[in-house]
Amino acid sequence: MQILDVYTLIEKDVPEVLSGQVVSDPGVGGVKLVYWKRRIILRIITIGSIKISYPVKLLKREKVVFLRPYKKHWDTRRNRLPRNYWGKTSNPLTNMWTVVGMDYKKWSDTTVRFKDQVTDHEIIRFLKSEEETFNIYVNQK
Repeated sequence: MQILDVYTLIEKDVPEVLSGQVVSDPGVGGVKLVYWKRRIILRIITIGSIKISYPVKLLKREKVVFLRPYKKHWDTRRNRLPRNYWGKTSNPLTNMWTVVGMDYKKWSDTTVRFKDQVTDHEIIRFLKSEEETFNIYVNQK
């Protein structure tokens, strides 16, 4: 048995940036990607050299909001970022992906609370390419 997280893109708000300047801004405070996350238990059967996997049970389904915020929205007095998360000075976006507690439409209308920082490099790779669907196998300990 193995656990699989399946992410499916629902909504994508991406600003258009040309040579370090924001050309069009959707007003969400950076790059916002909203995914449905489904956690599924898979059963794997091996027949000869062929592995067949099929879903056994859906554990949970939740909406996950990922945000790569603008540097201008980040408070550097209280929450100073390391250089690798701050990124290049010419880029208006930080180099960090965060999980936001709720979905929102406009940055100025709501108080956005960050739940967690995304540290899994496999998830970050899919977020940067704005994939429609992707799967992550969860390590069992």
